[in-house]
Amino acid sequence: RVALRIIARQINDESIDRLRSIFLSMDDDNSGTIMREEMEEAVKQLDVGEMARAGMVEIMCQLDPTGSGTVEYTEFLAATMSKEQYLREDVCRAAFVRLDSDCDGLLSRKDLARLLADKDGIRDAGLEGANIS
Repeated sequence: RVALRIIARQINDESIDRLRSIFLSMDDDNSGTIMREEMEEAVKQLDVGEMARAGMVEIMCQLDPTGSGTVEYTEFLAATMSKEQYLREDVCRAAFVRLDSDCDGLLSRKDLARLLADKDGIRDAGLEGANIS
């Protein structure tokens, strides 16, 4: 989950623009997060049955790893990206470089510990508020 959030911050293409537009259309108060009420309102606009809408809201609520009752932009992107988006070599390489703090070409516990100990690193990786234990 942490890796996907980092990868989500590395992708910059038309498909992410589409996901961004979807997110912004649900973020009624422009807070940068989607609350459950905003999710429910967004799915009401879809031409699907009540059970399908309830299922969609439930799935979207599962995107909230922190249990805060909201879904942040990077959480939304990480959960809605396609395999083709997050398995691109350039994107994975950029995420790897971001994680490999000692630049030795390997990801170690030390690298992850450095990232998680650095408040700027946590923010830059899009991990603020994430439950990463």
